[in-house]
Amino acid sequence: MEKKYSSDITDEAYNEIKEIIEEKRRGPKGKYTERSKLNALLYLLVNGSSYRNLPSHFPAFRSVFKFKKKLENKGIMDKLIEIGKKKP
Repeated sequence: MEKKYSSDITDEAYNEIKEIIEEKRRGPKGKYTERSKLNALLYLLVNGSSYRNLPSHFPAFRSVFKFKKKLENKGIMDKLIEIGKKKP
């Protein structure tokens, strides 16, 4: 069972951005879902923590860092920020 935090993305919000974040893969799925890595990033942003201080039930900090870099490199982070700005 995954621990819940107030920083976790809601089902409604995730469904809006799911197509932007999730990639079609040819090989086996990774150990962690994109949603769990996104929740880890949100936890870091809300709590001002460092990657190495993520609670142990989140994905490994290296996976979260690589996920963030991928979002930045593909311009997805900018799209997510724009979507967030449109919300009241």
